[in-house]
Formats: sequence, structure tokens, C-alpha cells
Amino acid sequence: MGLNEISVEKFNNLAYAEPDGSIFQNSCWADHEIENGYKPVFLEYQNDQGTCMALAMFLLKKNSVFNRFTAYCPNGYLINWYDDELLKAFNEELIPYLKKFRVNRIVIEPHVAYEKSGKHVSEVLQSIGYQKSKEIFTYEINVEDFERNLSDSNIILKVKKTDGDISVFKDFFKNNRNSESLELYNRLKPYTSFYTVSLDSYKSKRSANENIQECKIYIDEHKDDYKFEQKIVNKEQEIKRINQIIAGIEKYERSHGNDPLIFGMCVTEYSDRISKVFSISLDPQNFFNAEAELINKIVEDAHEKRCIIVDGSEEFSNARKAELIGEYTLNI
Repeated sequence: MGLNEISVEKFNNLAYAEPDGSIFQNSCWADHEIENGYKPVFLEYQNDQGTCMALAMFLLKKNSVFNRFTAYCPNGYLINWYDDELLKAFNEELIPYLKKFRVNRIVIEPHVAYEKSGKHVSEVLQSIGYQKSKEIFTYEINVEDFERNLSDSNIILKVKKTDGDISVFKDFFKNNRNSESLELYNRLKPYTSFYTVSLDSYKSKRSANENIQECKIYIDEHKDDYKFEQKIVNKEQEIKRINQIIAGIEKYERSHGNDPLIFGMCVTEYSDRISKVFSISLDPQNFFNAEAELINKIVEDAHEKRCIIVDGSEEFSNARKAELIGEYTLNI
């Protein structure tokens, strides 16, 4: 067996073929982190027959004035975590190899669920010197069992997906924080997509006014019949609620124009998963519940592409919180 540094192209090709690979184990993410002072190193571990048994993308960063470095491996190694002997052998070669780069600390975040066999993996890591340093969770949507979010019938939203230039959505990227998000979207191409939600102002107000009219007709038809007293009260409350929706739509139109953008989300489509990178809302009070409508569309796309899960580093609504075995640190 042997551990060797390989080219970016070879690493990406091998990593993408792994069913559990993620965008954070791709050179696109390394390119993003270079701007934060990291230096990437791409490693392959082969058996005696020349078959790839493990991969690791390390991001090196100086951690002291003595020119010592921390080697950070996002999402951990691409390896069979349940092969104890392989994991130990890989680690034995990894330590002296990284010392050549003046590394004295390794940090990994294995994408391994704690449930089922995760506890055993944790025990093996600790037996070879790793110490758990942080709890890590992920948020997953079961595409097959997903129940569609229901929107208010008086608010009609339009969801759009683009894989191209998103600078046209300039309203989303006005401040510095969001402009950095735009740079991240471009950095992670060709794996990124951008979903937007906009309000259909005309249809929403028309639908709302039609519902008000239906309520008024019902009240007029039954106002003299005491048996409908409570139902009439309910209809009057419904009219008030719908008028609040119309007022909210008109207020938003005055600020953002007709058919305004409300919500945007950048996702990566990598291997068999769709992952959330960031989201931007122009509706901080969530008056229109736009994110829920957008997630409906993402799950539809995931189902069509036969993605097993939709997950992200931030919590989706309707997502299941799953505990991973955590972050582990090894001082070498």
C-alpha cells in the first residue's frame, strides 16, 4: 500500500465517484478556502494492486509562530470507515506524510451518522489517538416521505431555478455579506444552482379579492338566519385576515415593485445529494412563507434526479436533525 499526493483533476474524478462524497471534498471548496489562508493537499491511498482505498483533501493553515500547521479535512476522509484495519493502516502512513508539511495537528469531521455503527467508528478513532472535539449535526429531508408544504391560497408564489448567471438578481446581493455569497456561488460552479421565489402580485391580489367577495356573498345570504351566526363571525374574521394579506402584498410592492423577489437559495448538486450552501431573504418576517414553497421545488428536483437525501449545513424546514459522530482532533 502507499500514500501519495495526486493532481487536483485526479482527486476530483475519484472523489466524485464516491457515493458519500460532498462538495466540501472537492477542489472547488479548496479554492474558496485558499482566500482564507489555507493551502490544499490532495492525497490518495492505494493497495498493493494499485486500487484506490482512501482519499483525503487536507486544507493546511499555520497555527503558530513556529511555522506549524493544522491539517483540516472537511467531512473527513473518503474511506470505508467500517474497515478497522484499513483505517488504522491509512492513519499510520498519514501521520509521517503530513509531518513533511510541518503539520502537528489533524482535524477531521467524518460524515458518519452516530446511530447504527457510528459509535464503533468513534471508538476506533479514539483507540488510534483521535479525541472528540466538537458535536456535529446535519439536517436531512427524506425525499420519498416528504409531505409537501401547503401555502396560503391567497398568496401565489413563483419558483425559478437557474444554473447560470445570477447577477440579475441584484436585489439579493446589495450588502457586503451577500456579495460574498455571490462569490461563493461562482466559486462552487459547476455544481451550484440558485432557486428564487417571487410573488405573483396580480394573481395574489385577484385571488384574495375573490375570496373576500365569496365571504361577503355568504354573509349576505345567511345574515338573517341565527343558525349561521358563528359561521358568519368566522367569515368576517376571514375577511379581516385576507385584507391583512392584501395590505402586506401592497406594502411589499411599494418597496420592491410588482412581482418582487422574496427569497433565494443556493444549493450544490454533487454526487447523490443536494446540499444547501446559503439562503437570502428579503422578507425577514417570513410573511409569505417563501422558503417552504422553495423547498417543495427542491425536493421535486431531488426526486427526479433520484437523490437519496437533501441535506445542508443549515437547518431546512421540515428536515430531520441527524447527529454525526462529530469532529475529531489528533495531535502528531
